[in-house]
Amino acid sequence: MSIANDPVYPIFEEWIGNVFSYEGLTKREYFAAMAMQGIISNPNFNNNIQDCAKSSSIAADALIKELEKKS
Repeated sequence: MSIANDPVYPIFEEWIGNVFSYEGLTKREYFAAMAMQGIISNPNFNNNIQDCAKSSSIAADALIKELEKKS
């Protein structure tokens, strides 16, 4: 079971018998954003944003793969 597309902070609201879900960011998006934040904050960051985005996605996927081993 993949957790990559699960919401980070799911919110469920019930109003007169109807349930609404506000999901927001996926875990993969959140992990990639956190990795990107760390890469960009490095004083040696070379300003190549394309490489940064790719590395952030790879890091997010690696974390998800590791977390799925524990599920």
